Formats: sequence, structure tokens, C-alpha cells
Amino acid sequence: MIKPMIVLAAILVGFGVLNNSAALRTSGRPSESWVHEMSPSAFEGYTLKPDKPGSKTSYVMGEVVYKELDPVGITGQYFVDNRGQSWDAVIVVGDRMESFHDQRWCFKAQGWDIKSEENAKVKTKAHGDVPIKLVQIARGNSAPTYATFTFKGPTAFHEDIPGLSQDFFMYELFKQKKYLGTEYRIIPQFMSATKEDVLKFTGQYIDAVSTSSQGKL
Repeated sequence: MIKPMIVLAAILVGFGVLNNSAALRTSGRPSESWVHEMSPSAFEGYTLKPDKPGSKTSYVMGEVVYKELDPVGITGQYFVDNRGQSWDAVIVVGDRMESFHDQRWCFKAQGWDIKSEENAKVKTKAHGDVPIKLVQIARGNSAPTYATFTFKGPTAFHEDIPGLSQDFFMYELFKQKKYLGTEYRIIPQFMSATKEDVLKFTGQYIDAVSTSSQGKL
């Protein structure tokens, strides 16, 4: 009796995945300009350095990134505090798992060496304690710095791709509709940034995005 039930479950799952995939292909998706509009321009003493007046972006990713990820949109931002210290914050918004990737591979591709990594949590007002991946990175002979990344899925935040993938799969299987997930990546642009500084800014930025997007990102 157990074996037929397993087969039936597999058939139902397969049907759900195929049905859902067809729905996702025929559904519309927001524009990248919408992602930019949802992004913050200032928060808690931090001010955006835009690439042009009125813009909410500081820089644009290369064409190769867009071809590889096919995201809904990407916003690259530089924020400066009242001491002149700058932060590089990126949000990637996607409606499929292929739009998200493990930032550790991206760091290595950009010439960073990963010295250490750990799972950690940051405190946010909007989402409580958010799990993130904290990595210590360095280039050449330069002093190491810290970076963080995390993924917002349909039901929770995840510090890795496997957790996000399972979240997406179960949501799309049972809800039969697409979900806009968000990836956050933070790198300080000054060498004196401590682990505590990076964790604090990460939490503040997640809150800022939640506020500016009204919880959509």
C-alpha cells in the first residue's frame, strides 16, 4: 500500500510542477524600473550617491550578469553616512530560482579571497532576527573586510541557496503562482568596518528596503 501512495504523490508533485511552470511562463513580471522605484534613497543617517540626479541607483551591473540571471531587476547602491564612510548595497529581485546565486562564487570571480565564513543573524524591525551569511574577504595584500548576503523567500529569509530553493519550490507547487524573491548583498567601502558595523548596516538596509517597498521586497 505504501508504494502506490509514493507513486501517486510523485505524480501529483510532477503535475503540480508542470502546471506551475506553464503558469509562470505565461504570467507577466514587473519591470526593472519598478524595482528601482521600490528601493530606498535614504535611511537612518545614510544618503544615496545616485549615478544621476533623481536616480535610485549608483551603478548598473554588466550585461553578462543580466544574461546569466535574467532577474526582474537589480539595484546597485552606494550609501554614505555623516562621517563620509561608504557602503555598497545590492538587491537582486527575481521570480525564479535561476535569478539567485551564492555570492561566494561572485566574490571569487571578482578577485576576492574568502578568509572565513559563518552563519549569523541581524536584528531588523520588519522581520525580527534575519539569518545571513557573513564572510571575511580580501584582495591581494589588502586588509580583509566583511561582507554579508541573504535571500528573502516566500515564507522566510535564508542564508543559503538550498533553503531558498526549497521555499520557492513548495510555495509555487501549492500556491500555483510566482513569487518575487529578493537577494541582499552588502560590502563596506572602508577598511575600518568591523563585523558589528557590517551586521548593523545589513539589518538597517533590510528594514529600509522593506519600508520603501512597503514589504514587497
